[in-house]
Amino acid sequence: DLTWRLRLQPADPGWVDIVLRTPLLDTTRIRHDLGWTPTRSSVSTLEELVAGLVEGAAGDTPPLASATSGPLRSHEIATGVGGSSGAVPGGPT
Repeated sequence: DLTWRLRLQPADPGWVDIVLRTPLLDTTRIRHDLGWTPTRSSVSTLEELVAGLVEGAAGDTPPLASATSGPLRSHEIATGVGGSSGAVPGGPT
C-alpha cells in the first residue's frame, strides 16, 4: 500500500492482491484429454520475465513503451497516471 501511495507502483494494491491470490493450475486434465504439452517450462518462463524486467524491455503498446512511460516509469509518476482517481469498473476497490 505504501508503494502505491508514493506512486512507485502503477497498479492499485487490490490488483496486486488478486495476482497473489490466484490459484495454481493443474494441467493434468488438458494433458490427458487433449494431449497438450507445454512448449516452455515454468522456470524458463520466469527467467525470461526477470530478464525482461532487468533489461527494461519495452512492448509495442504505449503503456509499455519506454518512449511514453519514461525511464523507471518517470512519466507516469510525473503525470499522476495510476493515481487514486476512483475505482476501475469491474476491478477491486
